[in-house]
Amino acid sequence: MNQSKNNTELHFDALPDILTVQQTRAVLGIGRTAVYRLLESGKIRCFQIGNAYKIPKASVLEFIQASCDRKGGV
Repeated sequence: MNQSKNNTELHFDALPDILTVQQTRAVLGIGRTAVYRLLESGKIRCFQIGNAYKIPKASVLEFIQASCDRKGGV
């Protein structure tokens, strides 16, 4: 019998193409301040609408891939 997945488990494929800071926090498992640092440093590409940061999901994937490449892969 298959065990059902935890309802709180994050499903990256189910996320929208444009993420909020909160969704990016959940994906990366980091705090709000750390997300803002990554955005403001340009390590994760984003754009702003008013005061709200919008983060393309592809940018988060690129950041993850680049981080893995710097660490020698997974």
